[in-house]
Amino acid sequence: MTAEQEIRALFEAWAAAIGAGDLDRIVAHCERDLIWFDPLLQLQHRGLEAYRRHWRASLAEAGTLAAGIERVETAAAGDVAFCRALVRFERRGSAPVTLYLTACLRRRRGRWLAVQEHFALPSQAEDEISASPVGWAPPDASSRPQSNPSPEVP
Repeated sequence: MTAEQEIRALFEAWAAAIGAGDLDRIVAHCERDLIWFDPLLQLQHRGLEAYRRHWRASLAEAGTLAAGIERVETAAAGDVAFCRALVRFERRGSAPVTLYLTACLRRRRGRWLAVQEHFALPSQAEDEISASPVGWAPPDASSRPQSNPSPEVP
């Protein structure tokens, strides 16, 4: 199995663990000194125990929570890898939330472990997000803001 396949499997197992409410499996891919950023709750978290507390509280509040991972892209060189993906969280009675995930991983003792995760909200308008089959669509060039030309200086 390639590093890219291993990392995809790692995040698919993480998403399945969220759906199962299995806290030990949710945190199994993390290094002890993990740092992660979360746009929905506390901006920055540090350490595996903080990650565990965050997920324990999230699962308690959400009840049944489902997660799906899409568009996984990975680049690995040696024992370091970079991964980006879309993660869609759904809970009964609420609209789904899709976040961008960027993760930096190290291979330790033959296992890939996350050392940093960064979750971010998409910047597209709500109607673009909800119209997309996975909750996200990249903007085309025509929808990007155009830079204002500099005024001529006499």
